Amino acid sequence: MSDVGQRERPVQDRVVLQFAERLGYRYLGNRQYRPGNSNIEQEVLRTWLRARGTHETRADDIFEIVKNQREY
Repeated sequence: MSDVGQRERPVQDRVVLQFAERLGYRYLGNRQYRPGNSNIEQEVLRTWLRARGTHETRADDIFEIVKNQREY
């Protein structure tokens, strides 16, 4: 069994810390084993878009584009 993943995790943790501390990103936690795990958290993104004044219809368009891209 390879220990590559075990060595990579601390590096990933440092990268996450840099994004949070220096760039103001919100860390949502390790989602690796979460049911329904996705690269895009639709409700989090929808809330973010709403806060920036994006119209609901436009948000729906964005999610439709993302969905279509995943099907390829």
